[in-house]
Amino acid sequence: LDVTTKTYRYSFAVPSSKSKSSGSGVLFDPLQARHQWQIEHGTHGQTFNAEAANDVLQALVGTHNFVHLCGSYRGSERKEKGSKHSNTICTLQEATLECEGGWASNPAPMINDGSFELPRNRCFGGDGAAVGYAITVTGDRFLYKMCRYIAGIVISAGYGGITKQNVEMALLPSNEDQISAITNKFQCAPPNGLMLWNVNYGTTQFNWVMEEEDTN
Repeated sequence: LDVTTKTYRYSFAVPSSKSKSSGSGVLFDPLQARHQWQIEHGTHGQTFNAEAANDVLQALVGTHNFVHLCGSYRGSERKEKGSKHSNTICTLQEATLECEGGWASNPAPMINDGSFELPRNRCFGGDGAAVGYAITVTGDRFLYKMCRYIAGIVISAGYGGITKQNVEMALLPSNEDQISAITNKFQCAPPNGLMLWNVNYGTTQFNWVMEEEDTN
């Protein structure tokens, strides 16, 4: 079977502005510890900026060379020129950033003006509850660790460590010396927040063949 698209989802949680001001520390959902990157401290104590993170995420949509947004292949995965592993052109068809709110809250998609409205039904954790987010990307193919690099870049952008211009430059062929200064900022997110969300096989039709009973 030929896969037409894959969808990955990366979940993470960050301190809210209220948890910083409450002085009680950040309260993460312990049941999600194995399935979510729980980030205790932002860069220089900053609050996560979802709008800035989404701007960088949307810059990745389309057909680009993701050679600077993937990990180095290992062992037998290092193939000769011309193999599928040497092709670093991928197409991201859709990318979204959703706010899942505090513990047991319903997802809050981005509203029309490009900002997020946090859910009000934060059931557990009080003002100290961390805010959960999910990055969802759909594409025709993904390189080694590409989704984790996308997550790391988007989260770093939310804390002001990476700009949209940085990412756009990394996607274009240019001088390696210029690119290295940018890619040194790129962080590969840990694996515990990543999940294969959906696989699409297109319009493939399955014709089941029933085995006839042996009457002898």
